[in-house]
Amino acid sequence: MNTHAGILLVATRRYKIFLKPLLEQIDKFFLPKEELTVFLFTDEEYLYDESKYDFVIKQFQIPSYGFPDATILRYKTFHEHYEAMKNCSHLYYLDVDMKIVASIGDEFLVDGLIAVRHPGTYATDRWGSPNNSKISMSWFPEEKRKHYYCGGVQGGKSEHYLHACEVLCDGIEIDRKNGVMAEWHDESFWNFYTNFQRPDLVTELSPAYCMPESKEHQVSWGLSEFTPIIIALNKNHKEMRG
Repeated sequence: MNTHAGILLVATRRYKIFLKPLLEQIDKFFLPKEELTVFLFTDEEYLYDESKYDFVIKQFQIPSYGFPDATILRYKTFHEHYEAMKNCSHLYYLDVDMKIVASIGDEFLVDGLIAVRHPGTYATDRWGSPNNSKISMSWFPEEKRKHYYCGGVQGGKSEHYLHACEVLCDGIEIDRKNGVMAEWHDESFWNFYTNFQRPDLVTELSPAYCMPESKEHQVSWGLSEFTPIIIALNKNHKEMRG
C-alpha cells in the first residue's frame, strides 16, 4: 500500500494567524517523500493557492467555536468527515500553533498510533489529568496510567485513528449530556484511549515532537536532552481564546 498521509488542521478565530507558516513548514519538513493531503477545518472560506505547495488542501467550513468547545469537539469534527479522509493510509492531527523545525520521517509511519510524551510531565512522569472527574468517560484507574501524552500531536494508521475519533466523540457526547467536562478536554480523552483503551497500538515518541518554545521551560521541565522537532509556540491563551 502506498503511503498517503493526511494532516488535520483546525484554524478558527484568532488561531488562523498560525496557519500560513505551518503550511510552509509542512511542505518543507513533513514526510517529504510521501503524498500528502492537508484537511483544513476553518470558520471561513480560506482560498490558498495550492500551486505553491507539494500537497493538496481540502477545506471544510466549521462553526467558530469558542473555548473549550473548539478543542473538546475536535474528534466530533473529524468523525463527521470520515468519508473525506478514509482513503488516506495515515492521518495526523497537529495543533495549528505548532512550528515544525526539523524533518519528520518514517518514525511517523507506524502500523498503529503515535503518542507524544507530554513535555510538562515527562521528567517527573506525573499524570497530567489528576483531578479528572470519575464520572467522565475519560476517567480510568490509576494502575492503568502508563505515561501522559500531549494532545497537540497525534495520529497514525488511518483506520486506527479514525476509530479512536469515533470512540472519543461518543464518550465526549455522553459527558456533554451529563454536564461533565474532562479536566484537560480532548487531551484527557486521548490519554484514556492511548493508555486504557488501546495501549497495544501506541508507538511512543519523545517530547522532541512537542517542545515548549520557551528555553526556560525546556530547562526547568528537564527537556535539555532533546533537540526540538516540533515546537509549541508561546502565546497568550486568554487573548487567543477571546
